[in-house]
Amino acid sequence: MWVDPYVAPTARVEDVSEGESKFFLWRCWGGGARLWQAFWLVLVLGHAATNFLRFPLLTLAGEEGAFWAGMATVVALNLLFAVFALVSVWRCAPNTDYRVCEAGARGLVILLTAILLWQFVQGAQTVFDLLPTHGGENHLQCNAPDS
Repeated sequence: MWVDPYVAPTARVEDVSEGESKFFLWRCWGGGARLWQAFWLVLVLGHAATNFLRFPLLTLAGEEGAFWAGMATVVALNLLFAVFALVSVWRCAPNTDYRVCEAGARGLVILLTAILLWQFVQGAQTVFDLLPTHGGENHLQCNAPDS
């Protein structure tokens, strides 16, 4: 059998398909990573990292006299991370050998989303209560009659 030395052999690359990115976070967002990677590396370790970075950011913002700007930045970063991590886990849930892990991961995403929304509503109510009042009542309240 004769082999042409000037023609490169074709080889299959099993790691990444043609439409799939080699960048890990893009694969998580697109649902191409394994469930354990999206859950443990993105959701759990990412949550620990954002919690670890929260305190230095707030301390720095407080020292500079921009506490509310720092708080808004931390809330925005946490919200962006939460959306990314929860969408990644949801999309990567089918990429497991155990169907019970898929159901458990999606159930956990639903539970964490409900908790996140509850905390957001509670935080919005707290901020609303801290707003300055005008004429004894909060000037942003609805003036609809009580029924």
